[in-house]
Amino acid sequence: MFEKLVGRIRHLLEMTYDYVFEGLGDGDYFMFEGPKHGPGPDFSVKTMWAHCEALVATMMALEHTGATWAAEWYARLRAFTLRVMAVRDCGVWRQAVNRMGNDVKRVGVSTKRKDNFHQVRYLMMNLLSLERMLARCPDRHDR
Repeated sequence: MFEKLVGRIRHLLEMTYDYVFEGLGDGDYFMFEGPKHGPGPDFSVKTMWAHCEALVATMMALEHTGATWAAEWYARLRAFTLRVMAVRDCGVWRQAVNRMGNDVKRVGVSTKRKDNFHQVRYLMMNLLSLERMLARCPDRHDR
């Protein structure tokens, strides 16, 4: 079952990644063209939480499979997330951006909302994965 889920994670990333402006379009995915959209992912909103969860998923895939694609996707997503979502001057991460990386006001979600879960979970889960991978490394030398 794990291999099946890893395959689905990879497929989801490949389908919903914005190859022009980077980041994941994590809102809607349209199978058919409509009057206000074309077929495929909707890049009008890219959320911080979806990127954090994708970082956890790709790190887990890398830890358990060693797959090169997982390392590549992790690096790509991490670079985007830290560049666009992490606001360095106040330590608070942006909640949602549009395709170009500008803040987005979502219906029913306050722009003042601050998340206290996803970033911490991403950091903790990734650190634990890295610790386990280092512990299995036969060439590791403690200093």
